[in-house]
Amino acid sequence: MWDVRLDEFFHMLYVSICQNNHLTFACGLVDYELIQWVNVSVILYIVTVLLIKIAILLQYLKIFVPTRKDDNVLFFTTHRSLWSIVIFYFVTMIFEVVMRNPRQKIWNPLTITGHYYDTNATYIAIGLFNVVSDFILLIIPMYTFWKLHLPLRKNVLMIAMFTSRLL
Repeated sequence: MWDVRLDEFFHMLYVSICQNNHLTFACGLVDYELIQWVNVSVILYIVTVLLIKIAILLQYLKIFVPTRKDDNVLFFTTHRSLWSIVIFYFVTMIFEVVMRNPRQKIWNPLTITGHYYDTNATYIAIGLFNVVSDFILLIIPMYTFWKLHLPLRKNVLMIAMFTSRLL
């Protein structure tokens, strides 16, 4: 009985040390090379998502607004979305690169010198912006579909087919 309780106590102590000190040597689970690659993959993720969203918005411009005179509302909405996405992801990428100085502080938190910014707030902001921008990317072409002079049933079917990417 005491063995089980002591085992649970030391396990809780071990977990609390690991969580409170954020990857200390006491945990024994630190793989510095893995942490370096995770940081690189976050930066590559930001670049990849940026390029995908730019490609989608440029495709919208080419398909739905071949000339600027066709639909000013859709043209300016798409451009506003495009530039806000580019600015957000560019700033986020810069912040991810310089959030800890020196860079060694990312994979070795015991580095004494340098500064550190909270990464959790950055990741929450990226997640929220992804949700909002994905929703905007979904809504933008629907404006054009509703302007078509089609029966309501065909309009709804076309929008349903276009929004099937939600699944």
